[in-house]
Amino acid sequence: MPRIRDIITNPSLRINSTGWSAEADGAADFSAATTGFDTAGLVQLTFTAASTPGAVAKILQAVTPGDTVSLGIHVRASRDQVMKLVATFLTADGTPISTTYGENKYVPAGVVTRITFAGAIVGEVPPNAATVSIAASVDLAAGSAWSAADTLQASKASATQTPGVIEWFDGASASSEWVGASNASASDRLFTYPILTPHGDRDPGPRVNIFFDTLHTAAVEVTVIAISEDGTIPVRNATKEFAVGGFSIVDYAPPIGVPVTYKAEQFDTDGVSVGFTESADTIIDGDPLTVWISDPLDPLSQVPVHADAEFGAKLSRTRQMRLVNLGDTTIALMGSMGLLEDVSLRCSTESLTDAAMLDRILMRTIVLVRSAPPHRIPRLLNVAIGQPNRSVWEAQYGSLFTGWDLSGAEVTRTDFDIIVPVVTWQAYIDAFPTWALFNAAYANWLDAIDNPPREA
Repeated sequence: MPRIRDIITNPSLRINSTGWSAEADGAADFSAATTGFDTAGLVQLTFTAASTPGAVAKILQAVTPGDTVSLGIHVRASRDQVMKLVATFLTADGTPISTTYGENKYVPAGVVTRITFAGAIVGEVPPNAATVSIAASVDLAAGSAWSAADTLQASKASATQTPGVIEWFDGASASSEWVGASNASASDRLFTYPILTPHGDRDPGPRVNIFFDTLHTAAVEVTVIAISEDGTIPVRNATKEFAVGGFSIVDYAPPIGVPVTYKAEQFDTDGVSVGFTESADTIIDGDPLTVWISDPLDPLSQVPVHADAEFGAKLSRTRQMRLVNLGDTTIALMGSMGLLEDVSLRCSTESLTDAAMLDRILMRTIVLVRSAPPHRIPRLLNVAIGQPNRSVWEAQYGSLFTGWDLSGAEVTRTDFDIIVPVVTWQAYIDAFPTWALFNAAYANWLDAIDNPPREA
């Protein structure tokens, strides 16, 4: 599984303050706590008298020569301050090798502020370096003088093995884990993402195979979502589905001709989210003249049709409206705009088989219409068609073309699962009469789900 490592072994002081320290040019008391800084502990300087700006909070961390690390630390001050990040690499006996200074950053009073610089600024860890001091330092010229009882706090350090700065994490963050002991070891941020395989054929229609070969180690369920210009839509049969180690699903109703992005939210045994996977996107190329009409709950019931020139040409919406006269003033009381009404879906089928399939689909309650740009209707249009009208063109000459004068009213998509499976358990039984044959064919259940046998 792809991962990024943060080498800081005590980033959040939830157990102790090992490696952390703070000091000031003026009179200040040092203290540490295991709570009090967001979800973390902290080190703190409490000024006992008015003092000059000079103050620093830092952590000392072991490093490996040749690594590239992006560094950071979070601070909170009781008064507005100007601070910078200072990184000093040291030998095993504590001799400084090199020091890098970051740019000044404004730290508003009472606001947790992250101060960072990228690994590209530091360069590789020097050959003889054993540790690095990551320090948040108040700028002596631009910073503010301290008053008695002022405080400076620090926590949540980072040293990620990346050339650039990324969002802060430790082993307790979503989609992350400790390399060793909790709050006393390096952390890995896990990158899980879907492997997408788009198909534009008629087997049974345009679809996207979605495969997660790895998931968060705590994940036992996932919810897969598709994001496109039509919004964020849950993939059918992929809401809080069992998923340990991986997951496979097919989206039988992706939009056509526009990008679609997939990702999954992961849940642990208590049903608590442990974060989203990374996302991936794909596109199914589509001919604007070819429109797919289907039963959204039966992937086997879908058919391509040829769009007429009037297809989707006239669009109307209605809303309740009432005019009210108030003396010489007339106002309008209006409700929300409704969905599309009387959408022209004029089309034709090119074979008797396709005509029979479309006739069967139109007998269902709701149908899904998918079209590619430049049609102006939604890419995923759920409609109710009250009166399907069809005519056979030149039947006396043996024509197989059927014209369909259809119009429908847009309805809200239902979130029901698919009720007619594309692959049944019987297909596995027919293909593998014994468990021995099944186990010889597949490495695990995920492999079996992702590579089903063909129905006879």
